[in-house]
Amino acid sequence: MRSAVAEVRTMEPAVDERAELRAVWKAMMLAPTLEVCEALLRGESVPLEQLDPEWVKRFGRRDR
Repeated sequence: MRSAVAEVRTMEPAVDERAELRAVWKAMMLAPTLEVCEALLRGESVPLEQLDPEWVKRFGRRDR
């Protein structure tokens, strides 16, 4: 018989999955189109003006 704690642990996504889900969510919020979202998820550079300005502001722009 499995404990309740073991059942909860198996339901939680792994750390890597959580990071991946966060990246997908962030790309979805930033991208006004599917094409831009896919480019972000591929790790491609996307011009700032092609991103949703409200979400860019919320996430904060990082200069590289």
